[in-house]
Amino acid sequence: MEWCLLLFAFLVGLNLVISRECKDLLNAYRCTLMQNHDACTKRRFLVRIFCRKHCGVCGDVKCRSTRYGCCHDGKTPAKGPYFQGCKEPCQDERSSYFCQSIVRAGFCGKPRFKQFSNLCLNSCRMCRPCEDSASTECPFFARRGRCDTDKSKTYNRCRKSCHVCGVKDPCQGFICTKPNTRCRVDHLGVPYCGCRVHCDPGDHFTGTVCGRDGKEYKNKCRLLHSNCEIPNIAKIQNYGKCPSLNIKEPCIDQRSRYFCQSIARAGFCNKRHLQKTVDMCKHSCKKC
Repeated sequence: MEWCLLLFAFLVGLNLVISRECKDLLNAYRCTLMQNHDACTKRRFLVRIFCRKHCGVCGDVKCRSTRYGCCHDGKTPAKGPYFQGCKEPCQDERSSYFCQSIVRAGFCGKPRFKQFSNLCLNSCRMCRPCEDSASTECPFFARRGRCDTDKSKTYNRCRKSCHVCGVKDPCQGFICTKPNTRCRVDHLGVPYCGCRVHCDPGDHFTGTVCGRDGKEYKNKCRLLHSNCEIPNIAKIQNYGKCPSLNIKEPCIDQRSRYFCQSIARAGFCNKRHLQKTVDMCKHSCKKC
């Protein structure tokens, strides 16, 4: 019992120490997991200590005392979990002159200047547009109530139909440094850097395909992802196996005509110990 009281006192003291600073004690991945498992609403005491910024409990007392906490501005109460009812946090926090200077200096998206990019999300064009990448599938996907269960498809392909454009985007400000990679969201709602190319369900069942690089792949999806960093090559030449190229080497003598004719007349064309010489006189030795 004494240990429980000591632990409780320690947590209360820690909460008082960090109450003035709006920052997370855990990394972004763990705080995102807590947020996606409703820990921001169900375990608010722990959240106040470890994930204050991520769960939006740094603002005024009025919005912190509400059921779903504060929006990103720290003042407006959220209308639902996952920052529902809050404005899209994709706007410049500094003046237009400052952000345009950041753009002209080439600081946008550079890991060394991440703090400047985060202050100028709109000018640096780090905001994802509110649209569906799968316009035919997303309305049906939303009507079936899959938006809350399949967060990967919700944030990656169906942001408009699932009405998550006003919700904190996990990919907001998440920078991928490798070429031809983009931010994607896994089934738990955690951002990661994945290939820009997207595989449709039917791409897994196309059978063997032949790429323009002359190689065979198990299906279209394997072709796309194997050449993720070289998108110009990741195209299908034909479905099925690659056609064999029956291109014959030109049958010519690599040495002078006089030399090769002398080899042929001397009867050296069938001598195994002179195979290298015969290979240089294929035409004269009739070895084509």
